[in-house]
Amino acid sequence: MHQGLTEDEIKAMTLASEKAISYRQNISQRSVTAKISIDEAVKRFRNPLPDQGINGHEVIADMIREADDGLTQMSSGNYYGYVLGGSHPIGVAADMMVSAWGQNAGSALETPAISGLERAVCDW
Repeated sequence: MHQGLTEDEIKAMTLASEKAISYRQNISQRSVTAKISIDEAVKRFRNPLPDQGINGHEVIADMIREADDGLTQMSSGNYYGYVLGGSHPIGVAADMMVSAWGQNAGSALETPAISGLERAVCDW
Protein backbone atom coordinates (compact mmCIF):
# COMPACT_ATOMS: atom_id res chain seq x y z
CA MET A 1 0.00 0.00 0.00
CA HIS A 2 1.21 3.48 -0.88
CA GLN A 3 2.14 5.51 2.18
CA GLY A 4 2.21 9.28 1.85
CA LEU A 5 3.40 11.12 -1.23
CA THR A 6 6.69 10.85 -3.03
CA GLU A 7 8.78 13.95 -3.62
CA ASP A 8 7.81 13.81 -7.30
CA GLU A 9 4.09 13.60 -6.48
CA ILE A 10 4.40 16.62 -4.19
CA LYS A 11 6.25 18.53 -6.95
CA ALA A 12 3.55 17.61 -9.50
CA MET A 13 0.66 18.65 -7.25
CA THR A 14 2.42 21.86 -6.17
CA LEU A 15 3.25 22.79 -9.76
CA ALA A 16 -0.35 22.18 -10.88
CA SER A 17 -1.71 24.27 -8.00
CA GLU A 18 0.72 27.15 -8.59
CA LYS A 19 0.11 27.19 -12.35
CA ALA A 20 -3.68 27.04 -11.89
CA ILE A 21 -3.58 30.04 -9.55
CA SER A 22 -1.27 31.97 -11.89
CA TYR A 23 -3.49 31.17 -14.89
CA ARG A 24 -6.61 32.43 -13.13
CA GLN A 25 -4.90 35.54 -11.74
CA ASN A 26 -3.66 36.55 -15.20
CA ILE A 27 -6.58 35.42 -17.34
CA SER A 28 -7.68 38.98 -18.16
CA GLN A 29 -4.28 39.71 -19.74
CA ARG A 30 -4.45 36.66 -22.02
CA SER A 31 -5.81 36.59 -25.54
CA VAL A 32 -9.37 35.27 -25.24
CA THR A 33 -9.17 32.98 -28.26
CA ALA A 34 -6.90 29.99 -28.70
CA LYS A 35 -3.86 30.65 -30.87
CA ILE A 36 -3.46 27.17 -32.36
CA SER A 37 -5.64 24.75 -34.30
CA ILE A 38 -6.73 21.26 -33.27
CA ASP A 39 -4.17 19.82 -35.70
CA GLU A 40 -1.37 21.74 -34.01
CA ALA A 41 -2.62 20.65 -30.58
CA VAL A 42 -2.61 17.01 -31.67
CA LYS A 43 0.96 17.38 -32.99
CA ARG A 44 2.07 18.84 -29.66
CA PHE A 45 0.63 15.99 -27.63
CA ARG A 46 1.08 13.01 -29.96
CA ASN A 47 4.64 12.11 -29.12
CA PRO A 48 6.11 8.65 -28.85
CA LEU A 49 6.02 7.30 -25.33
CA PRO A 50 9.46 6.95 -23.78
CA ASP A 51 10.83 3.50 -22.98
CA GLN A 52 11.47 4.70 -19.44
CA GLY A 53 8.87 6.56 -17.41
CA ILE A 54 9.31 10.26 -16.76
CA ASN A 55 8.77 12.17 -13.56
CA GLY A 56 5.21 13.19 -12.81
CA HIS A 57 6.09 16.86 -12.37
CA GLU A 58 7.64 16.78 -15.86
CA VAL A 59 4.38 15.37 -17.26
CA ILE A 60 2.45 18.23 -15.64
CA ALA A 61 4.96 20.85 -16.85
CA ASP A 62 4.82 19.46 -20.41
CA MET A 63 1.01 19.41 -20.37
CA ILE A 64 0.82 23.01 -19.17
CA ARG A 65 3.40 24.23 -21.70
CA GLU A 66 1.90 22.43 -24.69
CA ALA A 67 -1.72 23.32 -23.86
CA ASP A 68 -1.15 27.02 -23.20
CA ASP A 69 -1.70 28.39 -26.74
CA GLY A 70 -4.65 26.09 -27.31
CA LEU A 71 -6.80 27.41 -24.47
CA THR A 72 -9.75 29.75 -24.92
CA GLN A 73 -10.16 31.92 -21.84
CA MET A 74 -13.77 30.89 -21.17
CA SER A 75 -13.57 32.06 -17.55
CA SER A 76 -12.47 35.53 -18.61
CA GLY A 77 -14.82 38.47 -18.35
CA ASN A 78 -13.92 39.14 -21.98
CA TYR A 79 -15.28 35.84 -23.29
CA TYR A 80 -18.60 36.37 -25.06
CA GLY A 81 -19.21 32.92 -26.47
CA TYR A 82 -21.55 30.20 -25.38
CA VAL A 83 -23.04 30.36 -21.91
CA LEU A 84 -20.89 27.66 -20.35
CA GLY A 85 -21.26 28.48 -16.68
CA GLY A 86 -17.53 28.94 -16.35
CA SER A 87 -15.46 27.44 -13.60
CA HIS A 88 -15.69 29.56 -10.49
CA PRO A 89 -12.45 29.47 -8.46
CA ILE A 90 -14.20 27.92 -5.45
CA GLY A 91 -15.65 25.24 -7.73
CA VAL A 92 -12.15 24.57 -9.05
CA ALA A 93 -10.87 24.21 -5.48
CA ALA A 94 -13.73 21.83 -4.64
CA ASP A 95 -12.99 19.82 -7.80
CA MET A 96 -9.34 19.59 -6.74
CA MET A 97 -10.41 18.16 -3.38
CA VAL A 98 -12.77 15.65 -5.00
CA SER A 99 -9.95 14.54 -7.30
CA ALA A 100 -7.48 14.33 -4.40
CA TRP A 101 -9.90 12.30 -2.28
CA GLY A 102 -10.35 9.81 -5.14
CA GLN A 103 -13.74 8.63 -3.99
CA ASN A 104 -16.44 6.76 -5.91
CA ALA A 105 -19.73 8.60 -5.48
CA GLY A 106 -21.62 5.60 -6.85
CA SER A 107 -21.73 3.84 -3.49
CA ALA A 108 -22.89 5.43 -0.24
CA LEU A 109 -21.62 2.37 1.64
CA GLU A 110 -17.97 3.13 0.90
CA THR A 111 -18.19 6.91 0.55
CA PRO A 112 -21.01 8.28 2.73
CA ALA A 113 -19.57 11.81 2.79
CA ILE A 114 -19.37 12.13 -1.00
CA SER A 115 -22.77 10.53 -1.57
CA GLY A 116 -24.28 12.69 1.19
CA LEU A 117 -22.82 15.83 -0.34
CA GLU A 118 -24.19 14.83 -3.74
CA ARG A 119 -27.66 14.20 -2.33
CA ALA A 120 -27.68 17.54 -0.51
CA VAL A 121 -26.71 19.35 -3.73
CA CYS A 122 -29.51 17.55 -5.59
CA ASP A 123 -31.96 18.59 -2.89
CA TRP A 124 -30.96 22.24 -3.30
